[in-house]
Amino acid sequence: MLDMLLIMGSGKLTVGLAMVVLAVASCEPGERRFGEILAGVTVIPVRALIGDAASHAGKKVQLEGRIVDVCPVSGCWFVLEDSGAAVLVDLKENASWTLPHRVKGMPAVVQGVVRLRDGEPVLAGRGVELR
Repeated sequence: MLDMLLIMGSGKLTVGLAMVVLAVASCEPGERRFGEILAGVTVIPVRALIGDAASHAGKKVQLEGRIVDVCPVSGCWFVLEDSGAAVLVDLKENASWTLPHRVKGMPAVVQGVVRLRDGEPVLAGRGVELR
């Protein structure tokens, strides 16, 4: 490609190199936000959600923790853990996005609606922000 730019002339070479530099400078190591922007919802501890799942059912909540597992096939679910308590976050219900496998082990804030499956809380994820 550099050969092609040299043939085009020095003015175009300068513009071409500037475009390459700008493209590289704007590259990020990866997305930090997925889905809805997190706002207006109080963060509750994962343990509080598990301890009183029925009172949170159908409500939008935010949880903080570490992503300890991600769906190995398509990233359509993950497990969020905090202080020994863990909850499944299902992205299939509300999300038109998935999480990449690279987020495993990363701290995150997650927003979604609490659903009960066999009496256990599952978060229908709507937004994730990596910390």
